[in-house]
Amino acid sequence: MSTLDNIAVFPAPAQEEPQEEQRKRKEVSTATTPARPKRAKKRKHSRDHLYIRRGIFHFRLKLNGVWVARSTHTSDREEAKKARLRALHEAEEGQLPTDFANLSFKAAADKWSETRKSERDPVTRQPRLQLATWRVDKHRLKELKAFFGDKKLIHINAADVEGYQRTRLEKVTATTINRSNCYG
Repeated sequence: MSTLDNIAVFPAPAQEEPQEEQRKRKEVSTATTPARPKRAKKRKHSRDHLYIRRGIFHFRLKLNGVWVARSTHTSDREEAKKARLRALHEAEEGQLPTDFANLSFKAAADKWSETRKSERDPVTRQPRLQLATWRVDKHRLKELKAFFGDKKLIHINAADVEGYQRTRLEKVTATTINRSNCYG
């Protein structure tokens, strides 16, 4: 075995081509291959987070950890953007209508009354409300339930409350009306 048997043979380093020749070769190779049409990048959401459903803009909003779809009730994108921003602002302040707002006044009053009756202090576990107070509240709700009846809470506005006050003022004093309107 000779000493040359252990020597590896490598090809000589290629000389660098001038840049102009490299550019020409590149132009020739791209001209011979057909150009692929560029695909548009697919966005998951539009930049304004709106989408169209049957010609009306909608958006998604996270309420209490749950994603909810809301309609903007408009087909104009600019108005829809404003409606979405209003809804986001209302959600931050806790002013968006909930399922409770879709209840009739009677159902909501009954539910509120029972919830108020069953509330307990977290430390002492004593009822927060005395039984006599709950009875007075229930009595005051009778007139309100008779006036507002099956009207949904979401549809009650200031004009309706003023109408109740005017109607009730014919029978009782203003002090009595104010007491029945001051639930919190």
